[in-house]
Amino acid sequence: MNDYRNLFNKKISNEKILDLIEDRIAYSSDASLLESFPAIVILVFNQEDFNNAIEICTKNHLKFLVRGKATGYTGGCVPLENSVVISLENWKGIIKFNELEETAIFAPGTTISEINSFAEKYNLFFPPDPISKDHCSIGGAISENSSGPRCLRFGPLHCYIEEFQFYTSDGKEFILKKDDFSDISDYFYSIIGSEGTLGAVGWIKVRLVKKPKETLLFCMEFENSNIINKLLEKCFVSGIPFSAMEMITPSYHTKKGRVGKYYLLLEYFSYCERDKKNFYNKLNEYTKNLPVVITIPEGSIYEVRGIAYQTNRKLINDLIEKRPISLLVDGVVPRTALQELVEEIFNISKKNNVPMLDTFHFSDGNVHPTFFFENNVQGNLEKHKILELVMKKCISLGGSLAAEHGIGLEKIDYIAKKHNNFEIEEFYRIKEYFDKNNHINPGKILPEKKPVSDFVNKKFDTNKRILIDKINMTVVVDARITLNELKKECDKQNLSIGYMSLGENDNQSIIEEIRMCNKNLLSKRYGELKDSILGIMFQENGKNVVFGDRLVKNVSGYNICRSNKVLNKNIKKICLRVFNKSNSKYYKLDISNLAKDELFKINSVSYDFTPLLVLDEKRKSVIFSSVYTRDELEEKNIFGAEEIAVTDLKKYRIKFIQKKKFDFYTPKEKKAIYNYQKEEMYFYEY
Repeated sequence: MNDYRNLFNKKISNEKILDLIEDRIAYSSDASLLESFPAIVILVFNQEDFNNAIEICTKNHLKFLVRGKATGYTGGCVPLENSVVISLENWKGIIKFNELEETAIFAPGTTISEINSFAEKYNLFFPPDPISKDHCSIGGAISENSSGPRCLRFGPLHCYIEEFQFYTSDGKEFILKKDDFSDISDYFYSIIGSEGTLGAVGWIKVRLVKKPKETLLFCMEFENSNIINKLLEKCFVSGIPFSAMEMITPSYHTKKGRVGKYYLLLEYFSYCERDKKNFYNKLNEYTKNLPVVITIPEGSIYEVRGIAYQTNRKLINDLIEKRPISLLVDGVVPRTALQELVEEIFNISKKNNVPMLDTFHFSDGNVHPTFFFENNVQGNLEKHKILELVMKKCISLGGSLAAEHGIGLEKIDYIAKKHNNFEIEEFYRIKEYFDKNNHINPGKILPEKKPVSDFVNKKFDTNKRILIDKINMTVVVDARITLNELKKECDKQNLSIGYMSLGENDNQSIIEEIRMCNKNLLSKRYGELKDSILGIMFQENGKNVVFGDRLVKNVSGYNICRSNKVLNKNIKKICLRVFNKSNSKYYKLDISNLAKDELFKINSVSYDFTPLLVLDEKRKSVIFSSVYTRDELEEKNIFGAEEIAVTDLKKYRIKFIQKKKFDFYTPKEKKAIYNYQKEEMYFYEY
């Protein structure tokens, strides 16, 4: 080990280099309990440490991996092949904050909870919320695309990453941006969720959003899984925009069978009093005639979930104490398959005589059953058997291998069982593009030898030009469908695609609109249209090839559906996530006598992160979006607001398109968005 120390000692101080056996043991595993000793551990405390560690590893062709808090469950940051561990857990904190843009740059070792503690000072928060948020770092969360239960309303983690620092295996530094058309930025989405196998992520710029006025929480108790599908149907057809839904199942006792109750937790973000009243009315209608007991528990959804979990766990504690090994499975299926999967998990426990407790994100089909085994050879064999059974069932139900815990070491053997040959080839191509010699986090996600897939490449199961699945909240469309056609069909279901233009691109095909990567009037709330892509089907050599799945959360392999290289293929169908339609209205307000600071106050009452629109070149009026009525706006000291129709917005756009250049009212020198190709400028996204 002295050779390694001598290499790093040239640029890194002695106390930041760990090579004693006890230190190497401490960095040999993650939450999966899989274990492999690193050659040496380098502690990073700042940007200089990080740059130096990467430089030494890449120049000397050392195998290395970058890790955060090591909270992963699949062995993704276990150091194989005598790798160097570069630990970022001590490099944390805010680096830069832009209050105007509501973005912040954080060091990679900053935990999700620490990000939210900072954001709270400005009445903001960071939507992704993995259950391990108190312990997991933002760098680690990017590695797994960890999103937590609130992705129901806000989308997965990748929707809130704006840019990040990135080092490739040859030591080159890049700043990857979501809306950049450079060759390497084309892999922006592939790197997120890649488990650190493509390169090293440094600082991260995240998008923050407005905090709700109030968080409401309800708990439903019931005793039979047969109503799960009914609950799903009621929930998603009702159109209630829940922020999160969590379910805890009864425990399975090997002698007593199922013990305990089902608990469904419903979280709702309220932004105004009217919003809250509407929710109560809908909830009463939603639960009518259902065999459930409703309570209003105290505490956050995580605290109540913990209590319910422990309540059911106590019923099998006598078994758990004798079985010190546990397996936490991360699987995902379409929502409509949840009931069948839950029943199968109980059957697996029963047939194999293994105690079990399941918790899962009800809103996105992401299950997390925990199985308990004896700490011996037989226990380890049983562990792998159970994992295989659950994975096979998830795949057979149209699901995937991982929603937010990654592939790591545990699930490598199932890659060929899930993905077709075209996908596997693309995974290896991306890995080779970034890391030709397999020096970065080797041995993860993809096996050394390319597997031959026996997976049957299925088409998206529809011959319809537009197929909306309201319960799974997805839409599968022909790629040449116009934006206007898709909007009209979604409107009929009271849904939105998370994209709203002023009408100039409505007759353009959906695939062309995606390729242009245009920001839009709802980007602040839903991200770009590309963020909503779940799967695509294209034609290659006369064959229909499918990449991706109809799943909101999916981190099996590399994300390749959002790459421009892929999207420029002969796309036939595309699968998008859809959202419940917002109830926002548009208002026009005279600002001729309004101070600059007061203009920003307007956005403080706008609903659910919709944009502020500056539309008058003479700086006399502003148009903005809000959920409030005119009377409610006046209570917020916004007087004289006049409600206008969406069609009126188009009139403003037509007026401005005649201009070639604009000098817009943009406080703090913030530039308005301008399309130089079309010589258009018609909104300012706040």
